[in-house]
Amino acid sequence: MSTAIVLPTLSVWAEGHLSAVLQATTEAEFDSAFDGFVSKHANNITVNGQHLSRDQYKQQLMGESAVNKKSGSVKFNGVVEVSTDLEQPVKAGAVGAFYTATIELNEIVFGAPAQTESNSSINIVIEQDRTLPQPPVFVNQAIQITPPHSGSTA
Repeated sequence: MSTAIVLPTLSVWAEGHLSAVLQATTEAEFDSAFDGFVSKHANNITVNGQHLSRDQYKQQLMGESAVNKKSGSVKFNGVVEVSTDLEQPVKAGAVGAFYTATIELNEIVFGAPAQTESNSSINIVIEQDRTLPQPPVFVNQAIQITPPHSGSTA
């Protein structure tokens, strides 16, 4: 018996990956989350009208998310998605999101952890990365088992 793999919607995918990046509390967690979010071949990243390389965007996002923080949380205030393939809408498209990121720092100020909050919006183009290995395709085959023939001998 095979189990169907259900892919998340583009919005769910984007929210989950962006949250993982912004909630990472160590550099290793951040690197892993960022690599899962932004393709190694991404080359068209624009932040506030400025074109950035993948590495420049990673450094900027790392600075904004305050790696080595105590904790982070993300609240999505609005998300919209548009698929580029109506036959397979979860494979590619665009997602726009408006969110509030709250970062609790390790520093203590007046007896409480310092905290930053930022409101941001992001537009993400989601495409399949053809350089990544594709998961195996399983074929559901029907197997018929025939019980041994029982005949009577007289």
